[in-house]
Amino acid sequence: MSGLLLGHIRRIEVRIHWSVAVVAWLLTWSLASNVFPSLSPGSTEVEHWTAAGFTAVGFLAGLFAHEMGHSIVAQSNGVEVRSITLWLFGGIAQLGAEPTDPGAALRIAAAGPTVSIGLGVAGLALGVVAGDTLSGAALLWFGSMSMLLAVFNLLPAFPLDGGRIYQAWIWRRTGDRGAA
Repeated sequence: MSGLLLGHIRRIEVRIHWSVAVVAWLLTWSLASNVFPSLSPGSTEVEHWTAAGFTAVGFLAGLFAHEMGHSIVAQSNGVEVRSITLWLFGGIAQLGAEPTDPGAALRIAAAGPTVSIGLGVAGLALGVVAGDTLSGAALLWFGSMSMLLAVFNLLPAFPLDGGRIYQAWIWRRTGDRGAA
């Protein structure tokens, strides 16, 4: 997938597609106009917009972390990772080859949702600690969305991570990659 090259991390091209700007704007606008005013009515409009901007960037960083989870585990299993691209519907880690065994395929597929669950738990916990503040609302929203992302990604439908996990399970069970 094409996109603006931001740089390299661990020999992986990191790219961002123009559609991410649309997502960032819509997310920021929605949070500043609807979510944060209802969750933190005592904050000013400028505070709502500022928190929304930071929250949108944090959410996109969480998507990137999800893809880095896949990538780091892929590399540790001897699978080349060519690029990570953030785009309209999330992110894509482009592997240079398929995993050579079902265990590696399962670990690679599960790594992204595991990162998202970790971010979700951290966001929710920090949001509870922050209490009834705008920061608390932002952290609770981030934690909730990270958990939702993980759950959605675990649906057993290809090309979602859950579909890849299911595929690895079938591969391990049957020993036949083609059947999986």
